[in-house]
Amino acid sequence: MKTIQSATILLLSLFARDAWATATIDRVSVHLEPLIAEAAHNPAAFAVPVQHRVTSGESGQWNEIDGVATWTYWVRIPGAVSISFHADSLQLPSDAVLTAAAGDQVYVYTSKQLGSGSMWSHIASGDTLSLRLSLPATERQAATLSIDEFEAGYRGLGGAASHPYYRALVDQGVAATTTSCVENYECDKTSTNDGPGRATMAIVIANQSECSGTLLNDVPGDYSNYVLTARHCEDPTGNGHENPDASRLTFYWNATTACGQTLATIYSSATGTTSGATTLVEQMDGWLVKLATQPPFGVYYAGWDATGASIVGGYGIHHAGANAKQFVEWYGQAVYQTATFNGTNTSGQQFQTETAFWNVNPSLGSISHGASGSGFFDANNHLVGALTSGAGTCPTSPPTPPSAKSFGGSYTALQVIYNSTIDQSSSQPTATIAQYLDPGHTGAQTNNGKEGPTPPPAPTVTMAAAPTSFTVGSSTTLTWSSTNADSCTASGGWSGTKATSGSAKQTPTASGTVTYTLTCSNASGSASKGATVTVNPQSSSSSGGSSSSSGGSGGGGGGGGAFGFVGLAGLALAALVRQRRRLQFSRHAPWGAGSTNYRGFRSDGGLHCNGRTFSASRRLLPNPTIAKLGAAASGSPTIAKIG
Repeated sequence: MKTIQSATILLLSLFARDAWATATIDRVSVHLEPLIAEAAHNPAAFAVPVQHRVTSGESGQWNEIDGVATWTYWVRIPGAVSISFHADSLQLPSDAVLTAAAGDQVYVYTSKQLGSGSMWSHIASGDTLSLRLSLPATERQAATLSIDEFEAGYRGLGGAASHPYYRALVDQGVAATTTSCVENYECDKTSTNDGPGRATMAIVIANQSECSGTLLNDVPGDYSNYVLTARHCEDPTGNGHENPDASRLTFYWNATTACGQTLATIYSSATGTTSGATTLVEQMDGWLVKLATQPPFGVYYAGWDATGASIVGGYGIHHAGANAKQFVEWYGQAVYQTATFNGTNTSGQQFQTETAFWNVNPSLGSISHGASGSGFFDANNHLVGALTSGAGTCPTSPPTPPSAKSFGGSYTALQVIYNSTIDQSSSQPTATIAQYLDPGHTGAQTNNGKEGPTPPPAPTVTMAAAPTSFTVGSSTTLTWSSTNADSCTASGGWSGTKATSGSAKQTPTASGTVTYTLTCSNASGSASKGATVTVNPQSSSSSGGSSSSSGGSGGGGGGGGAFGFVGLAGLALAALVRQRRRLQFSRHAPWGAGSTNYRGFRSDGGLHCNGRTFSASRRLLPNPTIAKLGAAASGSPTIAKIG
């Protein structure tokens, strides 16, 4: 039984535009101990599922800034030593980016990588996970992210501490431990086993358990992306409930640690991953799947041998313990041993059939939980089996040859499952491995390995803006071109998917510095180029115009632009000065009946000079305060001060 609580905390957010942001964390309280007790008997398991529904429409928080909509969400599962999630519904526009972070681990997913439908996230250490979904605000309604469950880790990865309850189970001998004779593959890599090493990957099932697998080359050599692993890996709980749904698989590629260093976990942000596959064949403990997406460049497609010829020596490469690649060298002649396979067919009826294994003993290194499904390679570097079980024993001195009763590892023999349809429990009862590895039905039982596709040249981008300095309301024209690019995406001052070459006019609405960035990508990577422009504010100006005070003319004019109180005060002062000058000029004018041509001043009661009244013919200011002019006692015309 779990309860959901919310705690608002002030924290430094990796995703906030400001240095500090207030975030609400969903606290998912769940009793992990019973779940750990149930899962711990599966040595390859490391996490348990926790059901908790989260949607971008009803959970978390949306914000919009400068045309970019951002959704943020935080979750914490107290007691978990690692955390991940499964999204059962996912629809992202082309410009959307989803970022997941835990501690110092940050994983970025683009819509191109994720596609639509569903996804399994990377596994991150710690008990708290933050999510951020960013996209143009105009595309917000087109984005859907719905999470149905989180996975709470209990077995420490990469040297991290395990959950206290799990440690107690290990001490009691209930849970499996890791062998002490682990051999780093990088310390034993040679020119002959380099290819099989690059064909080996870790496979995470439903973010709860981990196995290993091998990428195989088919006879046409057309990069069909077939992976062979162990069928018992279908069940992440270890309870015998196998599920052929290969969409739950995440493949971790090229996870290695330099020789002499502590073996790292596969869950590094530098490890390449692909998600999803389709089940093609299930026979005994063999499981052949086809990848949903192309693996990264640099992988190798391993050769194979289904003849059943005797094997002396050989080696294995695997990801035991969800750690970087490890190596095991087998000693002496492998023992071919038959066994009875018991199963239940699709109608619920019990059946029995015969299977066979290659039993081996180590002379260097070992295997352990998480190595299941990894390949057994002969002296010709051909895969001859997939690991079913192993005792995890370390080499003896001198090494001990294997036997039917004494062995360190047991591989399902490829020749037994290659053409077989005898397993009635298969979800694909008529499919064979041979029909996929040899689609032309040539009868081939062996095939050499092959290097993966050559990556295309890296893309390049050029970009310029003209003009680079202008005022608000004006425009700049961006011009760009790229080479070797499949697609381009705009960011910064603009957004959206762009052609690989072209031009576009941009009109910023605010002053400041704006950088327009274009990122162009292909299968080899991406390249970015930016163009920065300076947007100046519109000038603020005002003028009082001009006026003349001669003969019968005068007046004022207005200037362009908006002005405030200071501008109005300036106009009033200018008018006042003009009024003073005109009054001074009138002292020298001829004063007689009807002869005074005084302009530019309004008097409610008329202009009084020497007892005579004159009318003002023009107004300069709206509703000015007017003072009457008095007459001097001497009889000569005088001008009174304005009151």
